[in-house]
Amino acid sequence: MAAVMAEPLENRVERLESDMAHVRADIADIRLDIRELRDAVVSLSDKIQTGDASLRDEMHKGDADLRNEIAGLRDEMHQGFETLRHELTRTSLSDRIWTLLMGAAILLVMAHGFKWF
Repeated sequence: MAAVMAEPLENRVERLESDMAHVRADIADIRLDIRELRDAVVSLSDKIQTGDASLRDEMHKGDADLRNEIAGLRDEMHQGFETLRHELTRTSLSDRIWTLLMGAAILLVMAHGFKWF
């Protein structure tokens, strides 16, 4: 403390002014960095908003494509069920005919065995 007091007032003021010049230069650099960051943030925000809109459009297009594909699969499934129903009906009818014919054959064999004919 005694060494600081022994130094003349003008030297101390001169040193403070020199230090203040460095502080002002640092503040100017910080302001410049903040301006650059602000520009970068605005640019990034614009890119995000543009990307968000294009992503939204892409999702809507994908959703429409998916809906169309599901509708096509639904139609295909209905046609398949209709074909299956037709096959089951036809198969069922042919099975009935064969069952009737086998029953008639069994009755003929029984009638022949009992000497009804």
